[in-house]
Amino acid sequence: MSKDKNILRRLSLFYWMIFLFGILITGQIIILQFFSPEFETPGVRSEVVEPIRGNILTHDGRVMATSHVTYTLIMKFNTPALKKVFTDKNVKELSESLANFFKDKSAKAYEKELRHADSIKQSEKRIGNRDVNYIELQKIKKFKILKENRNVSGLIPVENIEREYPYLSFAHRTIGNMRNDENVGNKGIEGYYEEYLRGKPGERMLQNSTQGWIPIASEDDKIAENGYDVVTTIDINIQDVVETALINQLRQSPLLKAGTAIVMEVETGEIRAIANIAQNSDGSFSERENYAVSLRNDPGSTFKLATLIALLEDGHIDLNTTVDIGNGSCTIGGKTYRDVVPPYGRISVLKAFEKSSNVAFAKLVSESYKGKEKQKDFVKHFQNIGLDSPFYLDIKEEEGLPHIPHPDKSGWSGISATQAAIGYEVSLAPIHTLTLYNAVANNGKMIKPKFVTQIQKHGQTVKTFPTEVIANSICSKATLEKTKTALEGVVKEGTAKHIKSDIYRIAGKTGTARMLFPHSVTKRMVYEERIGNHIIKVNQPSFAGYFPADNPKYSAIVVLYTHKSKDDFHGGKWAAPVFKEFADRIYSLHPEWHEEMKKTNVLAEVPVVKGGKSSEVGAVLSKLNIPHNSKANNADWVQTKINSKRIEIAKVTVKDVVPSVINMGLKDAIYILENLGLQVQLTGKGIIKRQSIQPGTKVVKGQNITLTLEI
Repeated sequence: MSKDKNILRRLSLFYWMIFLFGILITGQIIILQFFSPEFETPGVRSEVVEPIRGNILTHDGRVMATSHVTYTLIMKFNTPALKKVFTDKNVKELSESLANFFKDKSAKAYEKELRHADSIKQSEKRIGNRDVNYIELQKIKKFKILKENRNVSGLIPVENIEREYPYLSFAHRTIGNMRNDENVGNKGIEGYYEEYLRGKPGERMLQNSTQGWIPIASEDDKIAENGYDVVTTIDINIQDVVETALINQLRQSPLLKAGTAIVMEVETGEIRAIANIAQNSDGSFSERENYAVSLRNDPGSTFKLATLIALLEDGHIDLNTTVDIGNGSCTIGGKTYRDVVPPYGRISVLKAFEKSSNVAFAKLVSESYKGKEKQKDFVKHFQNIGLDSPFYLDIKEEEGLPHIPHPDKSGWSGISATQAAIGYEVSLAPIHTLTLYNAVANNGKMIKPKFVTQIQKHGQTVKTFPTEVIANSICSKATLEKTKTALEGVVKEGTAKHIKSDIYRIAGKTGTARMLFPHSVTKRMVYEERIGNHIIKVNQPSFAGYFPADNPKYSAIVVLYTHKSKDDFHGGKWAAPVFKEFADRIYSLHPEWHEEMKKTNVLAEVPVVKGGKSSEVGAVLSKLNIPHNSKANNADWVQTKINSKRIEIAKVTVKDVVPSVINMGLKDAIYILENLGLQVQLTGKGIIKRQSIQPGTKVVKGQNITLTLEI
């Protein structure tokens, strides 16, 4: 009985073990099938299909960034079917084709590599010294052996997606770049518009075979959605002239470290060009930082425009108000202010602005805004027009946040107002300063700068980005007109008068600021350091303005940055010429700005017409409608003479006597004289002015005659 119970216990245990094992297996199947992402049909797996990233375009549709597919050629020599086509003849032909195509090695070298890979049945052998595009791949697939299907040839083209920038470094920091080895935007427009450019990945099924994993048709396949195209505001022609002008200036001194320049369309705020150029140690140039957006510093005298607006709006001054700047130096609150150049004594506010007088503006603000409450009114002008607020620009870049001091905030001192008056204790990036000048050019309306206008799909617009207004009016119309007069005065009579144009009008303001740098000993941030007998500083010359001043189309700013040195770099001498160079070239790109020449039937000056064959001279005069008087009817050869109103035509006698060939075409003169039997010699260059034998002299055949030509 006990024996039977023992058997039953064993059987029961056995059955329970089978039951539990079955439960375990069933559970594992359920987990794998319904909960595990790694469950796949044996021999089949899925693969992510990367989308093609969208293009970044200029404002007129030219490609600044694009993605294209390339192929890495891999050949598998462990394919059983390969031996059927891997004959001596086919290998030689393939080697010759590869050598001719890639031009990186001889046919014999290719043949040796192919035979070695076959002898060891190499599983993956790269073919060629570079990736190929789709058209090249189709050509390669026609080569011997490789023209067979992949199960025979062993050719596996591995697809790659590469990002390319056709205009190379143009606006490189603003256009942006990609993260290393990732199809993800990193900086600039690439980074900010990643959501649109990226696209949506797809999925396809692959099946394992002797050739590795190959695509198969499946209902589960998802087609990748390629990215959208982003249309920027950049004008590649303007970008070119701006970068060229900036680099040309940086070459003028080894003390110039870097520079930035921006050109903005006045009415829309669209950035037509933005250059951020640094000079490398080897003398080359590159874009390493976006100084225009990120680098905020004391703007210096370009900020006097904001100060002028505040003083005018509050009624403290007019342009003809006078201020005594004495000998060009004054002390306010223990801080000494100096002017670089005369005039000194009592001058008008307009003259003070034109000559960029620190003393005048420090005095005006000190006298006009006494006490904390008045100083709040002064600062409030800058706040009301948004100079203390970030723009949140549409590029992925750390924006240099603007800083305007305030009497209620820490850091404000007894000289903060007068310092701000001349552009110190104020921190602005160049793009913020430019936006102020653009507002003046735009009749007071302050526009947010923008870099992108629309998103496109297959050339069709799917989203637009309207112009954003920061302030409808930065000041009254009366103040606006006075600031325009002052800005034009700087170029007509002031610190930028050497960039005045006779063709179009420029308005703007120079700036010369010192930048903070660490003291060589204390490491404390200072504006200057005395080393021996020299004052060492870092300069920031600048110029901001707009053109044509009578009907502004573009505003622009140029800011240069120097290394530490004892030398001074003023905005009028260093930054303004850059502005003028690219403004001239931009002006030439707009034929609609040029006055059409008026047509007239009156010649400004009777042109020079050389003598020669009578029929040819007559044809030229008639065709060009040039007044002339002929006394050479039926003559074969004629001579011309210019008077104030017409060309006189006289007959040239070419028989028995030496004719006058003065002012005649050289070929015609030689033809006539040599046909008379004379030996012609020439001296000088230009037009025939003298001949060695006087006209009317009897011809002696074989005689030398020298023709003297002069310009």
